[in-house]
Amino acid sequence: MPSLTVNYYAYGRRGRRHSSAAVVSVAPSLASTPVANTSAAVNAFDISGFPTFAFWSITGETTGGRISRNRFESVAAADAPLIATAWYLPPGGPGDGNGVAGTGIDAFDVDHGSFFDDDFVSVAPDAGLSAAANYDGFVPSTALETITAFSPCHEAVTGGNIPFQSWIVIDGNPGVAGTALTADAGSNSTAFAFYHQPAGLILPPVDDHALTWIMILGSVLVDGGGIGIKPGGGVSPIGPWGPMLSRLQPAERDVLYGLALNAIAGNLDAKDIGHQLRQLGLHLSTDAIKRLNAGAKRGIE
Repeated sequence: MPSLTVNYYAYGRRGRRHSSAAVVSVAPSLASTPVANTSAAVNAFDISGFPTFAFWSITGETTGGRISRNRFESVAAADAPLIATAWYLPPGGPGDGNGVAGTGIDAFDVDHGSFFDDDFVSVAPDAGLSAAANYDGFVPSTALETITAFSPCHEAVTGGNIPFQSWIVIDGNPGVAGTALTADAGSNSTAFAFYHQPAGLILPPVDDHALTWIMILGSVLVDGGGIGIKPGGGVSPIGPWGPMLSRLQPAERDVLYGLALNAIAGNLDAKDIGHQLRQLGLHLSTDAIKRLNAGAKRGIE
């Protein structure tokens, strides 16, 4: 049975991103609570001294990590341990905490549920503020400044590049347009840049006995005849496509081809070749789904 741990943390890096005081526990954690049903409810309740709830960070769900601004959330049960963390801002309001107006910023890895230290922004027009912005997590608002998040951002902990997901403004009213966060002169605000690696296409397990063919030869993929080798051996002719396949869009057929390649890969004894074939099938299906989504959006517009 999956378990759920609920944490209540205050953000402890204001004005000092490269600080060990990144996490301050503000309420007892609810550790390893069994999730008996398909989901569990969590509540970011009011905590004395920490009036501003920022967001939920949820990891361990089947669909990967996610964030939410809702105080009440439903966490979906999964095989992996679930961790839901409610983040609050420290007392004192926006700014640097010492009376200097500006924008407090930081970078958050949605998939790992934690803030990270790597450089993630540039500042304009005063580019000289960029270094301090990345080190301290604060941009003074002496004049209007635009803070642009890197996309992707290299994270040293994982050793990879993580795509930018969004800015989320916790307090204040800066302008947000994609990767750009614009703060007016004299303004105070707090905003976090969230980074998230979207989950790839997850193919279902393949039942060998449900496969009609594990290999196709000849010209079957291009509307010609060919031969098929059945599971366990045996050859049978395959005629040209029927009317169903011929009516499918090319992208729809590519989804099926990708699934077929994945099925074939699972039956190969040569595991290295099987891995390459599975990756090819995954790439083919994923690319085809992107093309279908793009076509659907154009149809809506």
